[in-house]
Amino acid sequence: MKSLISQSIALSLFFLVMTCYHCFAMKMDNRCNSDSELICPKLLCVTSGSAYTDIDALACAVALAELHNCSAVLPGTFNSTIPHSVRKWDFKFSREFSEKYISFIIVDVSNPDYFPRHIKREQIVEVFDHHFGFQNYWGSTGKIESVGACATLIFELFKDKAPSTTTANLLYTAIIANTLNFKASVTTPRDIAAFEKLKTFISLPENWVEKYYSEVENKVLEDLETSIKNDTKILGNGWAVAQIELYNPSTLFGSSKFLDSLWNSMKEHSHWLLTLPSISEGKNYFVTNSWDIQKVLSEKIQSNWLGLRGVSDKLYLRKEILKITNLK
Repeated sequence: MKSLISQSIALSLFFLVMTCYHCFAMKMDNRCNSDSELICPKLLCVTSGSAYTDIDALACAVALAELHNCSAVLPGTFNSTIPHSVRKWDFKFSREFSEKYISFIIVDVSNPDYFPRHIKREQIVEVFDHHFGFQNYWGSTGKIESVGACATLIFELFKDKAPSTTTANLLYTAIIANTLNFKASVTTPRDIAAFEKLKTFISLPENWVEKYYSEVENKVLEDLETSIKNDTKILGNGWAVAQIELYNPSTLFGSSKFLDSLWNSMKEHSHWLLTLPSISEGKNYFVTNSWDIQKVLSEKIQSNWLGLRGVSDKLYLRKEILKITNLK
């Protein structure tokens, strides 16, 4: 009997010691040094919106994860702004969240409705975005600034530290895409400065802009319906606003395949808009099924309409259209 009691006491002491050791190890782990000075990199995760991942979100997540030596998790499907050649670059990210992550940095989105559902507000330590509307909501946690690309904000954090070649390539491409090759009115001197500095670190061909947009266009045309679905934003009023950026989208309108794909991709929405920035022409084409949307655009943006198809007199990104029309 005494032997059994002694064994039981010894076993209890063993588990107590192991528990204390585990707690001590966790505390020491949390004291890891990190450039972010936020939390141990092993427990920190950089992520973005859950609906889809575009080139800006990808570049920002990969770059910030590199800077802080932590993980990037991107649950959203890659959209057409990330063509095949870019997907082959040597960058690291995960699709699934690990249970070990206790703190998160959000990039390229600040509307909580688009965050991965399991992330709680108190777990979010920083939010980087260039889309306005949630500055007051986030307060000092939010780094929401008026630049063309969120990639510009992230590159500025590197300061004197050099990004890897792959990260530089991603940031460089994201700035091109999000400023429509610097033709969009959202372009700022900060975007241009970041772009010029990144030239020191990239390994891209001189004709990368033309090559990139050609690849994006080919990716879009491979599967128009999916491309439209993967770049559709649902507003608070239920309206769906999709965007496809092409070098010259005017050639699509004579295609029955384009119209069929558009109707199929938007059939679940009662009010929808597709905006097609034409980089070569410096203007936008619009297609909508809603007279209400057409009315808003006609009042707020200089645009001419023939039936449910319209054209603007200048180039607009979706985020500019939503800001001008005050749609969220």
